[in-house]
Amino acid sequence: MVKVSNYLADTAAPIVQLSAKSHFEELSVKEKKYAHHFSKAGHWGSKAVLRSVSPESEEIYELILEIHRTVKSDYSKIEKELGDAVVKSYLEYASQFLSNLGNYKSFGDVKFIPRISKEDFETLVELTNSETVLQLFESVKEDIYSLDDNNILLGWNSKGHVTGYYLNTITKEEAEGVNSALASKGIMPENTRVEKKFDNEFIVHVASKDIANATGYYPDSIDFKLGDKPASLTFKFGDHSAEFAKISEHLEEAKKYAANETQVKMIECYIESFTTGSMNAHKQSQVHWVKDVKPAVETNVGFIETYRDPSGTRGEWECLVACVNKERTEKFGSLVTNAKNFISQLPWTKDYEKDVFTPPDFTSLEVLTFAGSGIPAGINIPNYDDVRMNIGFKNVSLGNVVSAKSGNEPTSFITDDVQDLYNKYRVDSFEVQVEPTSWT
Repeated sequence: MVKVSNYLADTAAPIVQLSAKSHFEELSVKEKKYAHHFSKAGHWGSKAVLRSVSPESEEIYELILEIHRTVKSDYSKIEKELGDAVVKSYLEYASQFLSNLGNYKSFGDVKFIPRISKEDFETLVELTNSETVLQLFESVKEDIYSLDDNNILLGWNSKGHVTGYYLNTITKEEAEGVNSALASKGIMPENTRVEKKFDNEFIVHVASKDIANATGYYPDSIDFKLGDKPASLTFKFGDHSAEFAKISEHLEEAKKYAANETQVKMIECYIESFTTGSMNAHKQSQVHWVKDVKPAVETNVGFIETYRDPSGTRGEWECLVACVNKERTEKFGSLVTNAKNFISQLPWTKDYEKDVFTPPDFTSLEVLTFAGSGIPAGINIPNYDDVRMNIGFKNVSLGNVVSAKSGNEPTSFITDDVQDLYNKYRVDSFEVQVEPTSWT
């Protein structure tokens, strides 16, 4: 029996404004336009995230946005009918959903449902006087509130969990067979989802603007073995086609405001990847990205992290757009420059270190846009091992995330008598913890 209280949306969750205004205002008009179009491109990929989470996530997203549009951001009429508490609980659910881009937590993969009753939610919907809102709610209301052992966690649908990466029930063994078949042809799976057509036939859906195979990267089909049984897979292009057309459109605009030829080449590779589905093109974009040292506007976009795919191979769409925090970058840039000297003082022998230490590029950034299911405090990318080994990587610290704190709520697991001391040094200590990640 599922305990409903364990799955209610958070109440009084901290909401923090990630202010980057002062850093954004230091950018030139050209740089601001570059950031704008990358931001638009990133958000056009949001539905790719929703579709990879759960079957109902996209419609819940549409419902939340349509309610907000219909009431024109003014919930006072609904408050008069249902009370402040109901509206507050609805907005807490909506904000948590939008923050996670789905009805499962991005950290923990656990489903959450509104604290308001289904009846109150239905009344709220009726008060919008919108047929569109009503139809959307009717379509997803059972899925919004449904809680049972088969839908409380993301995971393999063959084991009773939920995923949007695998359409129809696919076992772990079948997915691994498909992954091995793709790997045998040098095809990376990050931008794909898999559909099981029959017991031994699979369709690999490729995220792309094009709905036809326009690149030599993909064969028409692949024959492989599942255990000792023959199986085959084919490719279907145009997953998220409408959205990826918009992504490519805004990247074309961003290219007009690129600061240098390296950025132009990077964007051209992005456009090729998102148009045709070629992951080789995306890998090449990361080569150019690593070589674009200390840009005024830092960007990265694509199917990057693979945490939410049960098999750990398919990526989730994300887009980072940020501008440089010059003061913090200079401070930790000095630390990077002297890292070789610091490494020699560590309490172990040089046998445990690389033969040659190559200082990574380090930049502290202020987030302007992060399109995805959760904003990290720092990232170390790209994730392509051969690019990291042969070209390099970047350590990116997101300064306004590091320093973010909502109000004066007490910190868990710390006694009252040390709260003030903890808060005094919290930002500085977290900065030191995050900034040097993966330098050695």
